[in-house]
Amino acid sequence: MPKSLRNWICVLFVTAGCGILICSAGAGSPNEPQNSPRPLEILDALWKALQDNYPMMEYAGAFEDSWYEEAKSKIEGMTDLDQALPVMDALVKRLNDYHTRLLWRGKPRLLTPSMSLGLVEERIAVLDRDSGTPVDPGDIVLTIDSSDAKAQFDLLYPEAFGATRYARNQDACRTLVARPEGSVVHLRLSNPMKGEYEVDLSCNMAPHFLRHPVLSTHLVEKDIGYIRILRWADFSPAEFDSQLQQFRNTNCIILDVRDNGGGSDNLAAQVIGRFINHKVVCSISFHRQPGTDQYRKTVEFAEPRGEWQYSGKTAVLTNEGCVSATEHFVSGMKEAGAILVGTPTSGACGWIRPIQLPGDVQLYCSRTFPLHGKVPSPLHGIEPDELVLPTLEALRTGRDEVLDKAIQALKAE
Repeated sequence: MPKSLRNWICVLFVTAGCGILICSAGAGSPNEPQNSPRPLEILDALWKALQDNYPMMEYAGAFEDSWYEEAKSKIEGMTDLDQALPVMDALVKRLNDYHTRLLWRGKPRLLTPSMSLGLVEERIAVLDRDSGTPVDPGDIVLTIDSSDAKAQFDLLYPEAFGATRYARNQDACRTLVARPEGSVVHLRLSNPMKGEYEVDLSCNMAPHFLRHPVLSTHLVEKDIGYIRILRWADFSPAEFDSQLQQFRNTNCIILDVRDNGGGSDNLAAQVIGRFINHKVVCSISFHRQPGTDQYRKTVEFAEPRGEWQYSGKTAVLTNEGCVSATEHFVSGMKEAGAILVGTPTSGACGWIRPIQLPGDVQLYCSRTFPLHGKVPSPLHGIEPDELVLPTLEALRTGRDEVLDKAIQALKAE
């Protein structure tokens, strides 16, 4: 089942302590009435909303009005919102903040085949796929619709969305095969065992987070437990406690939150509480006061919870799919002494505020600039103690290199 692809029908935006599920309203054209706002009117309102609400425009590189002027030069003369709104969408994406999005009725919905691609050893490779998809992890994608896959990636990467190069790699790879629902993408691939082969795949990827158990556990070795947490929702602290109980006497435990799309900060903090015997800081948030340059600081903690706390060594597996409440969790666990293994988390501002713009357009805008650990996490992510990148050999043999490195690091402590 794909682990790193987030091309969902529904886009999950998660604030600290509150999830907001925003669904596409359909793929049709808005066909705005005669009194609909002009494109430049929407652009002006969008830019003012960002200036008044986004916590730190300059940090993202938006100095003065240069981004606005660039978008305005492209939109001037346009009367069709279907042409103008993607230009405004591209402006918002320059913030590289997964919590900040522009939505409108009729926004195109692009899906992918049931697989995920990644940049591995400077080649475009299959990372994972759904059962029944006729490709295998480690297969190299040579061409996509008859065009060289790596050359297409190189063209897409400069405009790819993401705060880190790992997140941008992921977005560019997703974009390579993203098409309107039901479209067919033609791939030519190579595999050492199968040679070169071609497949046609339908773009119908559904939200994989709906098809997995939210909590799963097993022993990876005799004295090392493993708990996978898919999202910070749909389970209770008591349910987590029952899973943790089986590993109470193990020397080590691994918490896998790779591709955890967020949810409730409070739930994440309660899980942290089973691994600490003193209060730890998870997040420090600077809340911008709308329309001013003033900020209010809040500090979010995790406190010990339960009749006992796990006292063994702990590792947390991370990647660029760790967003929102998961960064809150990773930060708190790092403060608690856990080893972080994998690639950096995604990194963004937080606490979404919906802002209605003219017409049927909404801006979902971050309100806080957070610290996770000792450095700002927006545009940075939370870096692991042990960086692990995928290899073709491991993909082809089904070996989880991140998990293997975590086991090695725990044993070395």
